[in-house]
Amino acid sequence: MIAAKLWAKNKIKKLKSGSKIVSTLEGEIEYIIFGEGIPLLIFHGAPGGYDQGFLMENFVENNFQVIAFSRPGYLRTPLNGNRSYKQQAKLAESLLDYLQISECVIVGLSAGGPVALRFVLQFPSRVISVILMSAVTKKYIPSDYQSNSLLGKVYLSNLGGDLMGYFMGLSLRKWPERVLKSFLNIETTFSKEIINDLVNEISKKPNQMNWFRQLVDTTIPLSVRKEGLKNDIQVLSELEPLSLENIEKPILVIHSKKDADVEFSHAQHIIDKSKNTELYKSQGLGHLVWLGPDRKQMYQKVFNFIRKNA
Repeated sequence: MIAAKLWAKNKIKKLKSGSKIVSTLEGEIEYIIFGEGIPLLIFHGAPGGYDQGFLMENFVENNFQVIAFSRPGYLRTPLNGNRSYKQQAKLAESLLDYLQISECVIVGLSAGGPVALRFVLQFPSRVISVILMSAVTKKYIPSDYQSNSLLGKVYLSNLGGDLMGYFMGLSLRKWPERVLKSFLNIETTFSKEIINDLVNEISKKPNQMNWFRQLVDTTIPLSVRKEGLKNDIQVLSELEPLSLENIEKPILVIHSKKDADVEFSHAQHIIDKSKNTELYKSQGLGHLVWLGPDRKQMYQKVFNFIRKNA
């Protein structure tokens, strides 16, 4: 227990040192900005925070600018009056005002999809194009299997908290393949045999394993992310239909038919509703479209899409 508390304390200290906080008319917001080029505004998943922006280093290497912020309730962005996604979109716009960025590419990751889409609907003049990666686009409720799995209990229950996060971090350092396998068991619809093959394949690719470690690291400690996660779970389960047919900006949807977390129906929903949508069917690891055999092709598709519509 003492080791877990010390671990959480050190992690939180490091998180605080890696970001900035600005006070806007809509409230305080924690953010990072790095790279130069066409700006991308990242709406992170759940649980998450500004640190998920560091997962986008490939974009910086390809001459894009990454702006990532902690959505309300995550890390150092207070929830306060920003529980609704309408308010969260206004808060994001206030960050662009502060940074004096007139328009940007909107990127919605997983549970960050609805907030990203709400931003596009509320502030179309600030939007160049939209990228949705394994994104929620309609009402979403975690399955019983997800909630009752070990990972579900780590992230969704009130038990354990940072203690369970500590053991996950420890496992990630010592047995990363086991952690990856446990993720794939709930994030994909692949058979156990295929999952074993995928884990064996990815474990031989240091860049992909390092990315996975970094992803898991952006979900813990849970104590500083839990308020935002609980709010997301509630808001997503009550989500009213978005007026997707009113979006005129070009949209790139990246989704896998093997996604067991955010089912492919979410991708199909926005394809059916919106006017200017491209679909990239990922051959990646289910919900984790950033990993897998077509990782390079997927990124190239995104880069080309951004440049084409800039």
